[in-house]
Amino acid sequence: MMRRGLLTVWAAVACGGDPEAKSSSEPAPETQDSATPDDCIDDAEFFAQTGAPLLDADCAACHVPDGAAGSTSFLWTTGTQDDVLEVNYTMLQQLLDTVGADTLLSKPTAQVSHGGGLRFDVLDGDYAVLHELVARLEQPGACAHPGSPPLTCDDGGIHPGAAPLRRLTDLQYAALVKDTLQVELPEGIFPATPLGDGFRTAATANGVSAAGAESILLAAEYVADSVALETALDCGASRDACARSWLLDRAGALWRRPLWASESALITRFLDAGLDPEEGARMGIFVALQSPQALYLDALAAERMGDGDDPVHAVDAFAVASRLAFFVGDGPPDAELLEAAASGELSTRDGVATQARRLVGLPRTTGVVARFHQDWLDLHQLRDMLKDTARFPLWDDALVDDMFTETDLFTTEVVWMGEATFDALLFSPTTWVTPSLADIYGLSADTDDWSRLTLDPHTRPGVLSRTGFLGAHSYAAASAPVRRGAWIVENLLCEDLAPPPGIDTTLPEESAEIRTIRDKLAAHAADPACRSCHDRIDPIGFSLEHFDGIGAWRDSWDNGIAVDATGSLEEPPGDFEGYSEMIALVGTSDRAKACYAQRWFEYAVGRPAGPGDACSLRTLADRFTDSGGDIPQLIVDISLTDAFLYRTESGFDPHDLPETTDASE
Repeated sequence: MMRRGLLTVWAAVACGGDPEAKSSSEPAPETQDSATPDDCIDDAEFFAQTGAPLLDADCAACHVPDGAAGSTSFLWTTGTQDDVLEVNYTMLQQLLDTVGADTLLSKPTAQVSHGGGLRFDVLDGDYAVLHELVARLEQPGACAHPGSPPLTCDDGGIHPGAAPLRRLTDLQYAALVKDTLQVELPEGIFPATPLGDGFRTAATANGVSAAGAESILLAAEYVADSVALETALDCGASRDACARSWLLDRAGALWRRPLWASESALITRFLDAGLDPEEGARMGIFVALQSPQALYLDALAAERMGDGDDPVHAVDAFAVASRLAFFVGDGPPDAELLEAAASGELSTRDGVATQARRLVGLPRTTGVVARFHQDWLDLHQLRDMLKDTARFPLWDDALVDDMFTETDLFTTEVVWMGEATFDALLFSPTTWVTPSLADIYGLSADTDDWSRLTLDPHTRPGVLSRTGFLGAHSYAAASAPVRRGAWIVENLLCEDLAPPPGIDTTLPEESAEIRTIRDKLAAHAADPACRSCHDRIDPIGFSLEHFDGIGAWRDSWDNGIAVDATGSLEEPPGDFEGYSEMIALVGTSDRAKACYAQRWFEYAVGRPAGPGDACSLRTLADRFTDSGGDIPQLIVDISLTDAFLYRTESGFDPHDLPETTDASE
């Protein structure tokens, strides 16, 4: 029998009933409701036996009146009595109505800023309990989980997540044109991929506006007019036959796969209409360059897995080749990769891994590694900001270029000439400098050009202490501890920061009591609405306060007060003094490695990671940790994830199209 008595009073509220109709000074009879199955676990019973004990064990230390989270709306009352359970259940219902289910689930899983850090992993059993509790609060009255239980990784299923249609970036399209048609695309003629929040590979960064469509047309027109056809039209057969053979071959290369019969007819229709062979070939290329098959990754991809209505599809082998080539090299598949697709090698994970390892070793990958880290570090902000040159006289466009190049040289050296590990990225003391950069570091350069130097490992470990990151995450005339701390929370610990709406972000003016940036932020964080984020961000940001707005070392703030770079964190737990101790604490955590792997995953699939990617992300994190943080191996492992090899969709099925024709026909 299930627990009765006073529990049934507030259970009625939880189930949407009339509490007055069930309240009584007498205990409820120990009888089973005829409409309730014997194995039914109602909301009250679930909360009393499962939900409340979980929250009591994991949340009560902070979410009590005298705890660290005592000023929040989630205020727990300890105890197991019925009246205490009722108080806590009612509080949770009110909290759900106020902040929503997403916040209740995302805070303890550290998907958004949470002062208590990570409490539950989304794939663990405790999270499943929390998920069911929130679902029961949203939809009371059920005997079991009223919604869809959270994802598990032991069901043997394939979980590819979302698969948005992605246009090639401007660099990728230029590489496609150059590799396929030997034409250099002029800068600016094709729609530029904007550099901003997120990665340049994101589907949202590469949309096609009306103006963009016109630019694509102009780019295709330029290429079609520029392509050299003399040799192509002199192949030993008639000019028309040579033009037809060349056109089908080049269209297949542009589309990275054999053409469908209907596609071949589309490309050659100008020749079929009797145009001069040269003009017909140029018109065919003009059409091919503007087609979705050229512009988008796997525009017609998906080979249905199994039978029936299964929405999960294996991506066609040629689409895998295209995804792999543009991810690893920002260019189209080479002949060996296309042959691997045609032979069936890319239909297995072992085959994909073999080709991924080969591609990772090619020169093109160095550019991808540099561009990933530029985007990850938000270096684009260097180009967008105006520094106070009275405060920073070294600042000019040439210095910005040097900061970009220094970061590129550092990251590519780590990956291709160094240990190739995450630890080396965060802790290597070496860098490359010009005289201007050396001046910022307080050193002397050996030449007027670039030289390689070793910095103080106790103050300058790794990429986050280099001028590029520090300059990009600063203000015009000052450092920016909140910006720097927020970046690390979001991009090294993968916590989303979502400030409440309507918050006044203006910091108080300096006064006799408020003399430093630490004082200003402490006064700002006195507002409970601000505290949860700033308790997480500020300690990390303060650790970087020895670096000024362009990354030069300082011992004092501008007013002469000694910099206080101390702090402490709940998760990962520890105290620190200065950047090197902070990064030793944060950067060596499993969470940092998992977050770095997640960011590479997002770069590869062109979208933010979602709940459906949890299994892939856990596998990536485990393999990355087990490999010692091997970055090239991480790139290979990403190519083996469900999101890379499968997609979830309904609708288009290539089996509905006509038979293919060989591109050389």
